[in-house]
Amino acid sequence: MTRLLAIAELRLREGVAARLAWLVALAFAVGVGAALWAHGPDPAARAAIADRVVLWTAWGLAFVVAAVVPALGLPADIRTGAAQTLVSSPASRLEIVLGGTLGHGAFSSLLLVAMATASTLGMQVAGLGAAQRDPVRPVAAAQIDGAAKDGTFTLDKTAPVATFRFHVPAGLGDGDTLRVRFAPRSRLETTYELATTVFVSAHRPGGDAADGRSVAFKAGAAFTAHLPLGDLHAGDEAEVTLRRTSGGRALIFAPGSVEVGGARRLYSLALVTASLCAVPLLFLLAAVGSLGAARFGAPTAVVFAVFVLLVFAGRSVIVDGAQFIVDAAADPSLVDKHEHEGHAPAGDADITPARVAIAKAALAAFGVLPRIETFDRTDLLIERRAPAGVDVGLAAAEGLPAMALLTLAGWLLFRRREIVPG
Repeated sequence: MTRLLAIAELRLREGVAARLAWLVALAFAVGVGAALWAHGPDPAARAAIADRVVLWTAWGLAFVVAAVVPALGLPADIRTGAAQTLVSSPASRLEIVLGGTLGHGAFSSLLLVAMATASTLGMQVAGLGAAQRDPVRPVAAAQIDGAAKDGTFTLDKTAPVATFRFHVPAGLGDGDTLRVRFAPRSRLETTYELATTVFVSAHRPGGDAADGRSVAFKAGAAFTAHLPLGDLHAGDEAEVTLRRTSGGRALIFAPGSVEVGGARRLYSLALVTASLCAVPLLFLLAAVGSLGAARFGAPTAVVFAVFVLLVFAGRSVIVDGAQFIVDAAADPSLVDKHEHEGHAPAGDADITPARVAIAKAALAAFGVLPRIETFDRTDLLIERRAPAGVDVGLAAAEGLPAMALLTLAGWLLFRRREIVPG
């Protein structure tokens, strides 16, 4: 254990010596620039736009550093001859690979926290701080009233009203509004037009649903309604009623697709929690870089690490495409619907057995791979939904076993590799 920690500390020091501290200054400058550049109808809208820029920048840079720096470390040691000293030391090759993963993962985690803090300070300096943001709130799922056997409810012309039950969260005071987020899927009903309007209200069970808000949105996209509490108080049983007033797309509500916001949380605390969710992915990417470095030279190892990072980032696009191919093979009419919605024509000839087999293999592979959404919680912060401790636990449970498997694979490759300087 002492040798493992010593190697991890060595890799951490190498990361610090790599002169990447300028990324922290860059994050501060991005924060200032985003705050000055963002435009919107009010400060809260500007803050949301600026937050998207700075959070994606900080997280993206940290992910790249976590994957690329480990891919450069061991090949550089082999080239200079330092790896021979490590291999001839009492440290085993497993400790060398695992120590590199831990050290580089710790460095990229510290860098992420520093960049997130610097970018937030930059926004504060430029005039977009906590006072300008909408408050961050924890969320709780509302229960669907009248759900089907599969737990979903479809709002369409035969059922134009949906009802969701919940208890008013603690901490909401007089003058606060109830923030309710809806994330339904959409399905073609009478038109391909996505524009939809709904009337949303909060009230006691069976109460008057007349006092609410009209919300316009695009079907298939999440939207938020800010509703008056009226005579509701913390702990009261309540309902949210949603009535479609215009639109020709059916809205499908699945369990967890309707969330009710609770009391205010500190943005800084939510930022730290979101950073902790990203830490397992940073260690996972460090393991990917170490795996490439254990077998290849620096250029190939970097290309391998970047490729895996891009696959992680583009997982949803690949899965959506593969799922469409599988569904279109079972129902060719989906191709025509795809063309009607403005997408490029596919044609039945494109849905070949080979393509279907590849799509099924991709779905099977991605079904067991960690999802980047589990680790990247920046969207929660942008939507002012506070990440919870359970999110950190889920990220650790999904990322750390994968990191261990990749580290083991790196060790198996490294133990068979002959170390030759140059």
